[in-house]
Formats: sequence, structure tokens, C-alpha cells
Amino acid sequence: MKFAPALNEQQLIRCIITDSDLILEVESKYFITQIGKDLFKTLKYFYDRDNPVTPIQTNILNEGNRLNDAITEELTKNLFEVEYKLEDFQFYYDSLKNDNFKKVQSEKIMKEMLKKSESKGGLDRKDIRDFAESIVTELDEIEYHDKVVFTYGEALEKYKKINIKRQKGEYFFRTGDPNLDKFLGEGFAPGYITTLFSATGIGKSMYALSLVNKQINRFMPNAYFSLELGFDTTMDRLISQRNDLSMDFVRSQETAQNMAGIIEKERKTLENNKYSRLIVEPSLSIDNLEYYVKRFRNEMKKDYLIVTIDLLTMMKDFMGSNKAEVYEDNMNRLHYLVRRYNFHLFGIVQANREADNTKITKFEDLHKLKPSLNNIKSSGAIGERSRIVLGAFREKHYAMTKFPNDPRTEMMDDILEISIMKQTSGPLTTLEYYFVGKTSSIFYKKMDEEMETIIIKKSTFDNLFEQTLDKLELKRFTSNEKDAKFVNSPIGKMHRKFHYEVCMLKDKLKRTE
Repeated sequence: MKFAPALNEQQLIRCIITDSDLILEVESKYFITQIGKDLFKTLKYFYDRDNPVTPIQTNILNEGNRLNDAITEELTKNLFEVEYKLEDFQFYYDSLKNDNFKKVQSEKIMKEMLKKSESKGGLDRKDIRDFAESIVTELDEIEYHDKVVFTYGEALEKYKKINIKRQKGEYFFRTGDPNLDKFLGEGFAPGYITTLFSATGIGKSMYALSLVNKQINRFMPNAYFSLELGFDTTMDRLISQRNDLSMDFVRSQETAQNMAGIIEKERKTLENNKYSRLIVEPSLSIDNLEYYVKRFRNEMKKDYLIVTIDLLTMMKDFMGSNKAEVYEDNMNRLHYLVRRYNFHLFGIVQANREADNTKITKFEDLHKLKPSLNNIKSSGAIGERSRIVLGAFREKHYAMTKFPNDPRTEMMDDILEISIMKQTSGPLTTLEYYFVGKTSSIFYKKMDEEMETIIIKKSTFDNLFEQTLDKLELKRFTSNEKDAKFVNSPIGKMHRKFHYEVCMLKDKLKRTE
């Protein structure tokens, strides 16, 4: 097949020329033309050398022409002039997979079926089942954006790609909030669920909206599903937050003329942002969510996005008589969905009323109302399926409801605490934000830098604790023997040092308050 490579092939090749590590993301079998395959093989030759050579036009022409004389100076010149966007790499690759299926695989399957049907025995049920399974396998690889079955050689090749991304600092998925990012091991990684929960009135929805707002400003692919609040209230909060305006100002008839100018300014700012979507859908189902995710990924030409749903448990599928069973089934369905379509789900859920119903008689005991994982409604299913769980708490909220006349209530700062209660990598800690309900705004309360560093470092050593027990073969010893051996090991001494530093710094911070 000596004809020019398809446009998707050319754009994909251009992306690889610009960022050579992308070659590890691509399988040559999806190229449709022989020229496309040979151009890819040429780039792979340069990439696999002990001393990689930058694939400039001359290099590609010389090596490529050796493989295929159709790779000429004119063709390579046109290749370097083709229009492309590096950020659309995944879109080009997905499009190539689809084209390959339509033009190559489907034709191959149909020819095979025709050949079988014309044979002496004809088609039997096994033949039809085999053909159907081969079609499903091809479609799964396209929809999953990757193979789902690996030899261990293939698995290690894929793992190699992940390691290269980690070396380049590209295997972290931002939340929108750089302060939260510091303490999350992988961020809002594709294929996983994060849950944020709190009691009513604490500010979880405002915190979620603040993350969405930051994602909008950073042009991060995101979709915000507002199930609890209507369109007008959602937009009031967003505009209030983006412009530091009071909700009274935003909603007042007297200031409507001023608001007209602010709204127009925001429209001009956001109209060209193709990576954000607002969906005000009071009766969202999991099937609807699947449709929207597929649609947005196609419109944005992105393989990954963050989906925020407020409130998650207001989805139609969670409304059933047997709550525990319904929650478990639907959390499993959502988990399947995020894995299949490579997005991160940030779900906002309600806490049970345990804190609201707890009676405390001392102002000093307000901290006892802080949430725990057990306070999530139907916490078993939601907590188990969540990679990260965040809990929100505002002590002043409870001070105002339980001790409204205490002078300390008026004097205290309104601090929103966001506690990382569960994550598979990274520390379990608490971030503090100044909460300004009047303007729907949240501002990070800067943590002492020394404290921040120690928390992150200590987490690293905490994660190594179990590995150390294994290496020292301590699991066969008694608790006292384990303690003695661990304390005297190198990592045990470092662990103890960091624990001491944390305690000392906490004490120092208390004395300076």
C-alpha cells in the first residue's frame, strides 16, 4: 500500500516526533497504511537506540526511505507541516483505532465469515460465537483505550511507560487545588473515586465548587453535575466565588445593573473554555452519566476528565427500599464506569446526623463533633469504593448552634477543615481554609512550611514500616521483640526522628498561637 498516510496517522506521528516518549503509548497494529507503519517503525528505531537521536526531518527521510521508498523528501516535508496539537494526542490515537476497526478489522472479519460460509461445512454456532467474541475484543480495546489482557512482557512494557511518566513528574493528576495536591499521593487519578462528606451546613458543596472553579481556571477537563441546587443558585454561588461578591449583592434587584457588566465579563472569559461543563440535572442516572462522559470526552478530545457530582446519593439509582444493598450495587456500577471510561469521580455525600444529635456541655468539647468514616451514610459501600475520602468540619458552625451566647463563638475564626481520612498513598492529615459564607469563598490557611515538609516525609516512612517488618523478618517475633528490633534498625531510627520532630513542632505551634 504505497499511498500517503491518513491524517490521523500523520498527526499521531507528529505528536511522537515532538514528544518521543509518546511512542510507548502506541501499538503499531493500529496504523492503516504501510507508510504509517514504516514511519512509526522509523521513530521506534531512533527511540530504542542506546544514544537516542532526535528524529529531525533528514533522519526520518534517510532511515524511513531505507524501509519504504515511498517515504520521500516531499512526504516528510508535508509531514512536518501538518497541523496538530500535542494535547490532542489521545484523540488522534482513538480516532486511528476506530478507523482501523472500520477499514481493516471489520473487513478482515467479514472476509473470514464469507470464506467459512462458502466452505463445505458452512458456518456453525461455534464459528459465529468466535467471530462475535473477536469483534467484542477489538471494541473493548478501543473503548478501554488499551489492552485488557497482557502477557507479562506486555505488562512490563506498559509499566515502563508509567515509570517514565513518574520520572517526568507526569503521573500526578491535579485536583485544581495545589495545596490539596501536596498531600495526595496521585491526586484525582483516572479510574478512581473520591468522596467528600460532612453534616448539613458545614460547607462541603462550597468546597467542591471551589475545586471546580480552580479546574475551570486551569483549563482542566471537568464536568460539574449539580443535582441538589437549581441553575440560578449554582450560578449565583459560582459568580459570587469568582468575583468575591456577597450573595446579597449577586441576587439583589438594586445591583442587577452592576451584575449585568460582571456577567458579560465572565461570559467573555469563559466562552472559549471548551474543557468545562455544567449540568443541572435533578434526576441523573448512572446510564445518563455514562452518556455524558462519553459525549464530553469526545467533545473535549480528552481521554481523562474530573466529574463532580453534588450530591452523589441524589442520583436516581440510589433511591431504593434496601439502602445498603442499593448503595453497594450502585457504587460497584460507578466504580466499573470510572475504570472503563478513564475519568475521576468526585462525589459529595451527606454525613449521618450523629454529630448533630450529640450533646456536649463544654465549649472545649466541640472538637469531639469532628466526623469519622463511620459518619458517612451507608459508609461501607461508599468508603470501600473510594480511593480517597475527605471529611469536612467547621467548629464555628457547631459553636454558633450549641453555644450562640458564648463570647468565644463570636471571636473564633471560621475555619473549614478538610481531613484526608483515607488514601492508598500519602499522609492522612488535615488542611485548613478560611470559610467566608457571605461570598461563598474559601481561602487556604497556609500551613507552617516546616510542618508541611515533616508531614509529607513522615508519611513516606510510615508507608515503609510494613516493608521494614518484612525485610527484618519481624513478623515471627513478639510485639516487644519487634519493637526492639525496629527501633534499632536504620529506618526505625529515622522514623523515630520524624515522629519527634512532628511532636516538637506541634508543641511550638501551640505556644505561638
